[in-house]
Amino acid sequence: MKTITTTLLTSAALALTALSTYAETPPTTHTTHHIYAKHSSKWYVKIVGISPFEPAYFIAQPSDAYSQELNYTVSEDHPAQYNFAFSFNGSTDFNVAYTVTAIDTSQSAGASQGKTKSCTFVVGANGPADPNIHVENYQGAKCSFNIVTGQGEDFTLE
Repeated sequence: MKTITTTLLTSAALALTALSTYAETPPTTHTTHHIYAKHSSKWYVKIVGISPFEPAYFIAQPSDAYSQELNYTVSEDHPAQYNFAFSFNGSTDFNVAYTVTAIDTSQSAGASQGKTKSCTFVVGANGPADPNIHVENYQGAKCSFNIVTGQGEDFTLE
């Protein structure tokens, strides 16, 4: 019985240590981004981060609600703005990337046609204030990005 109690107490202590080491504090904005749609198109956009050790957060504007994933509907009249953020807890390593994936929902194509325009931006960094972004366009999409020095990036869906 003593061994089981000791094992349980040790497990609880390790769990508390892990929680206190990685306890989330409110995320702090690192960069600000905009997503614009051209022409009368309407796009469904999903933003998702990936990181082995620490979560990346996205702060929806203007609500300031933060999440590890955001979803938007973007059109020419309704651009999106979000902030990319970290929860600085003493172990932040910036070893993170994220994707911005967009699908043009203003087109209607059947599954057999497979002609819905879409694009994916893979966003990372070579170092501080040195973004490394790749865009893949599908089915005639012409998505692009512009680096706004000192602020973040603007993504354009077309």
